[in-house]
Amino acid sequence: MTGGLGTWLVALASPIARQVLLALGIGVVSFAGIDAVVGQLLGAAKTAWSGLPGAVAAYVAVSGVNTGLALVGGAITARLALIPLKSLRLL
Repeated sequence: MTGGLGTWLVALASPIARQVLLALGIGVVSFAGIDAVVGQLLGAAKTAWSGLPGAVAAYVAVSGVNTGLALVGGAITARLALIPLKSLRLL
């Protein structure tokens, strides 16, 4: 009787475990690639700001442009990382 119950539990849990592992794998791979691209874009923007005069750079820093760009970059990363999961119907 326990053999039948054990087989049934394994058959029940196997598809769930497969979906979870698949979701984690796709999420990690896509997040790593997207995060690298967004990081490069934010780095390029910061490098472009190095040519600004001191007063303008201070105004940009005080107004929170760096924080705003980081928030937008994080939102883009999260949105693009979730697209493959939605197409696989994991979310």
